[in-house]
Amino acid sequence: MIFGSHLEGMVENLETRHTRQPGGSGSASQTSSARNFPALKSAKQYYEPHRYCRQIHLTLAGRLNFEEDQFEAYAYIVVKAMSEGANQVNFDAREMGIHDVQCARVSAFDINNPYAIESLPFKQVDFDYDDSVLNLKFEEALRQGQLVVAKIHYTVTKPNAGLYFVHKKKNSDAAYDCIWTQGQDTDSPFWFPCQDDPRMKITVLQRLSFPASWKGLGNGQCLSDVVDGGWRTQEWILRHPHAPYLVAFACGEFHEHKVAWRGRDVSVLVPQKFHETSVALAQDTAKMMEFYSNYWGYEYPWSKYGQAFVADFLYGGMENTTATFNTDNVIGPQEFMIGSESRNFLVMHELAHQWFGDTVTCETWSEGWLNEGFATHSEVLWEEHCNGKSSGIFYLKENFQEGYLEESRTYQRPIVFNQFEFVSEIFDAHLYDKGALVLNHLRDTIGEDAFRRAVGHYLTKHQFSPVSTQDLIRAIEESTGFNARKFFDTFVFKAGHIELEAEIRKIESVPNGLEVTLNQKQVKTDDRDVCEFQIKVFVQYEDGTGEERLLQVTKADEKIILAAKYPVTFAILDPNCSIVGSLKQKISQDWAKAVLATSKCTGPLSYFKYIAARSLVDGFVSQDVKDLVLGWLKGEQLWRARASAYQMIADTNPDLAAEILTSSVERHALARASWISSVSKSSLREKNEWLGQLKEIASQPGEPLNVRDAALMGIVDLLRRTPALRVNEHRQALSAWAWTLARGTTHLGIVEAAAIRLIGELVQPSDVVQLQELVEQHLMPFRVRNAALKAVATASARFPELRCETRPLLQQYADRRQPVRLIAALPDAWIESQDGVLGAAFESYIHRKNYGLLSMLIPRARRSQDKFLKKLSPSAVSERFSELAELKEKTGKLEKELEALKELVKKSAGSSVAGSVAISPG
Repeated sequence: MIFGSHLEGMVENLETRHTRQPGGSGSASQTSSARNFPALKSAKQYYEPHRYCRQIHLTLAGRLNFEEDQFEAYAYIVVKAMSEGANQVNFDAREMGIHDVQCARVSAFDINNPYAIESLPFKQVDFDYDDSVLNLKFEEALRQGQLVVAKIHYTVTKPNAGLYFVHKKKNSDAAYDCIWTQGQDTDSPFWFPCQDDPRMKITVLQRLSFPASWKGLGNGQCLSDVVDGGWRTQEWILRHPHAPYLVAFACGEFHEHKVAWRGRDVSVLVPQKFHETSVALAQDTAKMMEFYSNYWGYEYPWSKYGQAFVADFLYGGMENTTATFNTDNVIGPQEFMIGSESRNFLVMHELAHQWFGDTVTCETWSEGWLNEGFATHSEVLWEEHCNGKSSGIFYLKENFQEGYLEESRTYQRPIVFNQFEFVSEIFDAHLYDKGALVLNHLRDTIGEDAFRRAVGHYLTKHQFSPVSTQDLIRAIEESTGFNARKFFDTFVFKAGHIELEAEIRKIESVPNGLEVTLNQKQVKTDDRDVCEFQIKVFVQYEDGTGEERLLQVTKADEKIILAAKYPVTFAILDPNCSIVGSLKQKISQDWAKAVLATSKCTGPLSYFKYIAARSLVDGFVSQDVKDLVLGWLKGEQLWRARASAYQMIADTNPDLAAEILTSSVERHALARASWISSVSKSSLREKNEWLGQLKEIASQPGEPLNVRDAALMGIVDLLRRTPALRVNEHRQALSAWAWTLARGTTHLGIVEAAAIRLIGELVQPSDVVQLQELVEQHLMPFRVRNAALKAVATASARFPELRCETRPLLQQYADRRQPVRLIAALPDAWIESQDGVLGAAFESYIHRKNYGLLSMLIPRARRSQDKFLKKLSPSAVSERFSELAELKEKTGKLEKELEALKELVKKSAGSSVAGSVAISPG
């Protein structure tokens, strides 16, 4: 799963690629306990319950009735008594219709003969069910180790979570019918009874029926596929145990393509409209399986691997064992695919989970980084494998490092942490991005070979079992001898990160001497005033050779003297960008120029050139430096290096950016978006000319969609920096042009959504009606609806007199569960609106019943509520107080009427008074 990681933004919202703030250190203090986490201060620490009887197998036999949004099934659950005298077992079962519960005792269970349990002599048992937990009571207490099979007949109708029936063009813009499940983190009990606990691993047999013309995908191997009348029944078996949140099934109007890899089927189910993408998808997946198996020395452990790209998926992807479900938003036509790399990294991320998460599974959700940190880190490994070390460094820097540091400015917590309002609250950039940074730093510290050996040992030792961070620490020590305890105390079990300022310079007192000055700037706390860690320095010699030296840092401020082997050309600290935190390093102009001028280096030269350029462009820039930087950009082959450099130069020196970034035109689709964004943020003199170029790019159907999106957002940046472009004649012409684009039909509504964001920047009262209509059109792509929602909120802020029109729209979705992505966008829209009355909508949003993705949104909304209150103008605050006073008055009136009603009841005991008292509607 990727919700909360950098991939969430990559998959769901192109805008984040252009609007992320420049990197840097977080300002929060570093503590072993959390700062500003969890969002609900009264949230308790969470511990998994006692399990005196544990599930070991699930057989699920049922029919998916698409017309009625209903699933009727029999669940056969084999449980094992863990202690003497156990006389009951609990299963999580949410909002089910329980028809019948029976039990039978069995002497043994064999996964190779799973059908035997279905013909046992079952007997009725007493049970209690409160719509949440199903409690079965045995007639006789169990002996330790004894097995019991529970047979539960139940129906799920129009489920609120866990099982999703997607009807084409009914409640969304979905273009085809499909059904899919989603268990993580705690939603499996909405579609089958189980002990919903990642420790409670089970083998699984699924025998499910669905419409005959559809394709299906389940866990494990497909044993049979039979069509009878209007129904297709497939049987899937998973013979190795896995966590219950990974039990999954999907079916729908899909095209299927298969390839073979090491004797296993690798299948892909995609929407029929994009059937041509399935061949490359399957082939690329097989290459990733080969790479990842070889990297760890641990072959893909399951019998097959399948992926379904489904409509209206809640997340980017979900790593169900052998049956990953991904959003279909990552596939599309050529003009989309050429400007999006989300598909490849999503596929790699979810595939990596088949090792980390599915084979070895976090034993508690507080240890979830063992799943997500490794899966996230796999993206860097794949990028390095395909495009080299420097490219992997830039991917890590722009995604993991920036993603984590951005979140750290809001809150900091230990990676392993069990205090939260909902489990999903810890699925954040700490879990994903910082987790990946920690693993990358570990790799850099102990070396690539030792890292691979240690993790391979960890996988082999704990395969098909739940794991903790301590298991990983022990595996590292057992296989390498490296004592990892201090390392994990520093980066995993304590909050915060390193904020380092450094300088390397030559010294004459030592032959070929180097002086490294290191100053830690993170805020000191009672439990720790300094981070102890290792960091590398790369030294390039004049003879063309180079080496990495490992430094041990033990003080907040220290100087380390190095004696190099030969005369030094330059030296770079943290050459692999592995530090968990931020680093500002100062290098001399001579060294920086030498880096930009050289073509010979044994290290990741593209990254070194980026560091050198960053050092040179901060401040006054001479002509020779301009020439060096421009020469590098024109000759740099790595598009990630160019894209990062464009953004860095625009953020650091807007005047220089205006001069050198306009000297050439970037053509690579992915770097081109960054170039457009960076030029738009620079100190341009000919703004009207650039505006014309942006309009031409945005209007050009032949441009990749991400580039057209970037051009429209570039216009927004330009408008914010140039008030003259917002005067009436410019505004009216731009708005009319944007409305023309907004009525288009590009893939996923990418261009239309960007055009509406531009309209929002220019919004006038006359736009509001059209914007409201877009928000309420459920067949519109979610990007379009969300952009229109934000534009309505902007109108509310700029034109308070319109709030009688904007407020109902901004309020009406506050207590709904669908459409999820529109609901997710509400808190930001409320903040944008500056409408104090919407404080009540926040309360409704936060306190509604929690389902699925909503559990992730509620803690986010609590944080947004603080921003909402801070952003309110004095008049809005006054309006909010007036609203509260009015509510208080109404409440007092109702309380008085209630007391009057009670008195009437007392006086008229036994008689009807229902029609004798008029209650004000309040």
